[in-house]
Amino acid sequence: MNVQELNEKLNENVIPKNWYLINEGTRSDTHILEEYSGLWKYYYIDEKDNKRNECHFRNESKACHYLFDKMIKIYEYFGNSQK
Repeated sequence: MNVQELNEKLNENVIPKNWYLINEGTRSDTHILEEYSGLWKYYYIDEKDNKRNECHFRNESKACHYLFDKMIKIYEYFGNSQK
């Protein structure tokens, strides 16, 4: 899966766009996926702007699958009450 496919799958599964950013900077209470020189990094920025749960990936596909799986689990837990 690449970033374009990830965005399509997130949209298809009605994952709120304010839950995540992909290569678009950071903001509070958001899941972040960033690429730097071919390496991928996931982390969560909490409501106090602290970086949490940082993970590193060597390829785009693994990083995209990780974010997708995380968003689906959160959506299943909260349902659509977090939109």
